[in-house]
Amino acid sequence: MTPAEWFRAAAARSQPCVPVEVMRANAAHTRTLGLPSVEYAGHVAVVGGGPSLADHLDELRAWDGPIWAINATWKWLKDRGIKATFFTIDPKPQAGLKLERGDSALVASVCCAEMFASLRGGNVRTFDLAFDVADGVQSGVTSATATPHLAVKMGHSSVTFFGCDGSFEGHDAYVYPTDLPADLVVVEAGGRGYATKPEFIMQTEDLAAFCRDLPTVCRNRSGGLLAALIDNPEWSLAGIKEHA
Repeated sequence: MTPAEWFRAAAARSQPCVPVEVMRANAAHTRTLGLPSVEYAGHVAVVGGGPSLADHLDELRAWDGPIWAINATWKWLKDRGIKATFFTIDPKPQAGLKLERGDSALVASVCCAEMFASLRGGNVRTFDLAFDVADGVQSGVTSATATPHLAVKMGHSSVTFFGCDGSFEGHDAYVYPTDLPADLVVVEAGGRGYATKPEFIMQTEDLAAFCRDLPTVCRNRSGGLLAALIDNPEWSLAGIKEHA
């Protein structure tokens, strides 16, 4: 039994010291007292560039909290009138990236000097990763995997993943133009095959586990492999798909 399974089982066995109806009546009374509620930093939308993102633009335009856009997704959203914070932990330069006055960024301290030079015009905040600093942000192999821990450390109540599909549809790698890898890994989950790449498999396993084990903290509005692995954690390698 995993720790998450143990805690879920313990919660299922536990019983409140008074009936649930009494607790609800207490809560109703408390709301009449006019006392201030605890303030949270808000719900964060974490936005990747997966094919499903195009179906959620209106939802993001109406989003009532911060939006963290990963790498090139930031400019794609900006071009469509959606204000977001640029987010990355990637240590390599990114072509064509430039922040202007009024733009914001959250960038890991491991990012390169060229990256920070391209962000000079905006409001940039940095954070450390756990592999480098003992109390730093825990992350996996991609930027998306760092967002839940950072959001919690900043006081946010939850993160919702958009466009973090972890797989490709047809000839589309992302909503913005980019080249697909020459060889795609095809994995099967929930009775369907998904074309992807190794680092996306690792990312998607992490994000799916967050959503399953911490459903009030990590929520999903992505499609593709992520949606499949949340419902069907087991997957198998179905083959290699060559892409011309």
